Amino acid sequence: MMRIEQSVSPAAANDRLIFFQTSLLLPLTEKTFTEHNQCEVFDRQTGAYLPIEDLFTCPPEELGSRLLELGTVSEADREDMEDAFQKEYLFFTEDALCIDFPAGSLKNHPDQYILSIGKKETLGLLHDWAIPDER
Repeated sequence: MMRIEQSVSPAAANDRLIFFQTSLLLPLTEKTFTEHNQCEVFDRQTGAYLPIEDLFTCPPEELGSRLLELGTVSEADREDMEDAFQKEYLFFTEDALCIDFPAGSLKNHPDQYILSIGKKETLGLLHDWAIPDER
């Protein structure tokens, strides 16, 4: 029996925003799964949804390349990741920003590949009001 599992939980927060992570477990075969992570950001006061690209100081079309400059990846991987990057692949944790490349999206990594970029490294790209606190 193959089934899909979904969970939603708070992933990060600050005084203004709350970040939720949705994890979706998808079957590849009867005994193997892949996980897809997605982040949604909301204003804590109004409940309004904020598009993730609005949290960054750079234009949306530069977001992938600017984030990948901060990650520890080879030149070949960086080019592959820039081509595959989608803002929907971003999710936050308390201490990092992650890019979740799904299985099949990268030439050099056929399986799911999650690139984690430390919070300190992303500070220059995030608006001050968008930086998650350590809680």
